[in-house]
Amino acid sequence: MIVAQGVKYDMGTGTSVIDVAQQMELVYTEALDDIAERDDEVVCTTGGYDGVYDDIHVGCLVGVVRALVKQLLDDMTEIMGECLANFGTGIFAGDIAADFDELMDRDMVPVVNIGFTGLDEFQFLFRIIDQCTEFLLFRLPYLIAEEFTDLTFDVAGCILQYVLESIAFAMEVYGDDPCEEFLPKLEGGKQMDEKTQLLTARMHKAISVIQFKEEAVIYDRQPSWDMSDRKLFDYVDYERGICTVDGKEYAMRSCHFPTVDPKHPNELTHEEKLLIGKLHHSFAVSEKLHKHIRTILSHGCMYAVYNSNLLFHASCPLNDDGTLKEVEIAPGKKYAGLQLMHYTGMMIRSAFTTDTPIEERQYAIDYFLYLWCGKDSPLFDKSKMATFERYFLTDKDTFKEEKGAYFRLRDNEAICDAIMDSFSVEGTNSHIINGHVTVHAASGENHIKANGKLMVIDGGFSQPYHKETGIAGYTLVYHSRGFQLVQHEPFTSAEDAIRRGTDIKSTTQIVEMSAHRMLVADTDKGKELREQIGDLKELLYAYRHGIIKEKKG
Repeated sequence: MIVAQGVKYDMGTGTSVIDVAQQMELVYTEALDDIAERDDEVVCTTGGYDGVYDDIHVGCLVGVVRALVKQLLDDMTEIMGECLANFGTGIFAGDIAADFDELMDRDMVPVVNIGFTGLDEFQFLFRIIDQCTEFLLFRLPYLIAEEFTDLTFDVAGCILQYVLESIAFAMEVYGDDPCEEFLPKLEGGKQMDEKTQLLTARMHKAISVIQFKEEAVIYDRQPSWDMSDRKLFDYVDYERGICTVDGKEYAMRSCHFPTVDPKHPNELTHEEKLLIGKLHHSFAVSEKLHKHIRTILSHGCMYAVYNSNLLFHASCPLNDDGTLKEVEIAPGKKYAGLQLMHYTGMMIRSAFTTDTPIEERQYAIDYFLYLWCGKDSPLFDKSKMATFERYFLTDKDTFKEEKGAYFRLRDNEAICDAIMDSFSVEGTNSHIINGHVTVHAASGENHIKANGKLMVIDGGFSQPYHKETGIAGYTLVYHSRGFQLVQHEPFTSAEDAIRRGTDIKSTTQIVEMSAHRMLVADTDKGKELREQIGDLKELLYAYRHGIIKEKKG
């Protein structure tokens, strides 16, 4: 028997019982030295449990660690936006998106609930072949100098042919265009030769123009969204190089759009249609992508409540007075708060079911675009997504994206309590946890708001965010005593990491500590176990009193 504080491992059966509320004592350094020197000979662990010391085989020691990790992963896990929140074991980790697809490929994902986020909207739309957002995915890697290129192309699976076609298209159409506004942003010491930068910029522009055209088609198809003002190709004076935004004229950085017909600016050219058709085929035949989407749909949700903590990605839309805002998610269907999150999740699923009426299914497919950039979307909640303005206009005033009332009022404790009440969140130590908007720590902004009721945990591990936040992201640790927030320093280079240790340097801040240590009985899992025990007792009573006849054989 291997015994450490909080862990018991039976060598005979290979089973383990782990109490994660207790700290497991570390193996003595001498024991590790013995492992290094004596390979697989018998070594002595710390023991230290009721004075018991056991000699064990190195393989059994590895088995203890393996059993511990496995049981921790088997607990209910919550993936919300950029954070992996494991409430069963008290572990939060950030920015796992770039590796999560690999875990799904290897069937290494435990039972999870996945909070729908912006990145998920991309993958959903690929599955149902939505033209607009297929090109949205391919625009992002070029925007941030291949920051997510591996993720993008790996997730889609078999799209190499499309990449080759897009290169040929970009060189043919934009071969004489410097595409300065689309040159990749090289961060963190990344290097790219001039030819590759220019090719990347031309592909980026080609894809962006197609995306803006396709967005305009959807806005025309869904006038109830009131987003016709975002069809910005309609407001460009192609001779003067001027774009009109909100009734005011602005100069453009460039006005070279060889595939745009000023009389019909949102119509695709024949070559663009061919490119889209090939992209459709690439996604339609990608079993890898379909597997990912099935996983997300099986466990996905717009919100989650665990152990008196309410999690959602970005926002719960509010009116200016702090009351829950009714949002029309479909013609004649308005919802707020919990119902808004619930029925939005149902609409997401209706886009994938063949028994959904054709018109409803098409609307659900279109609604993914609204979730991505709609002003009342729980996944966005801003006045506009100023992508076009940032690319083509010179006046930075047009870049501003007005945040919704939720972001202005979320520091109010009473409003946070009202939101949690609407989601039936119970408990004296209840919280709202969300991300989406980066926390500008360098400017003194605090990620803890509303007197500790709300925590904004945006991972921020991606290099482009470091200048905005001044840090390299957070890890929120939730354990039996409360919350701790770990703030990470930006990673500069391998050499700097070795010399200064900057890659592992972090600052820990105690957010909330409780005098009462949380036990399993205090968690949602404990409530579930008590209900199961009650059911078993009733079943036992029914058998003993003949209410249910025992069947033999």
